[in-house]
Amino acid sequence: GPREPMLQLAWPVHLPLLPPAVREAAGAAPAAPFRDQHGRAAAVVADAWELRYELFPDVGLGSPRPVPEQLRPEVLQVLRGPDNALWNNSSPDCHFDLPAKYQRGVGDTYYSGKMIARLARLVAIAAELGQHTEGYFRKMLDRLRVRIEVWLRKDADTPFLYDS
Repeated sequence: GPREPMLQLAWPVHLPLLPPAVREAAGAAPAAPFRDQHGRAAAVVADAWELRYELFPDVGLGSPRPVPEQLRPEVLQVLRGPDNALWNNSSPDCHFDLPAKYQRGVGDTYYSGKMIARLARLVAIAAELGQHTEGYFRKMLDRLRVRIEVWLRKDADTPFLYDS
């Protein structure tokens, strides 16, 4: 027989992305009992969703202002580290890595995503400081690539799933 449209729930962040007719129908439907921090879910009747994201202009990865010249040596020392161990036995930022479970792609995606973002910011800072030809920069970039790809492989321990 003919296919009937499917009843789905949309969160408030989804509604502005749906076509006007679907938004109007969702607004006229009875309120759903489900809530999150953004508000109450709305009932939407549709076979498929086409979420229309309006992407903003590229903001880039660089800082809006350059690092002041007098601070460059200090920033580079924190990033690269001295030739010997630091006074508190900590590692320089260029050695930052994710905990073992996130390196395997296991664990929650929220905190691992924050740690991957930290590593990406360190790579962006090093690039902005002109360190892209240094050996430690290549190691950081390779580490970042591996840490991201572990989540995207089909055979990942916990494959990343996109949920809109």
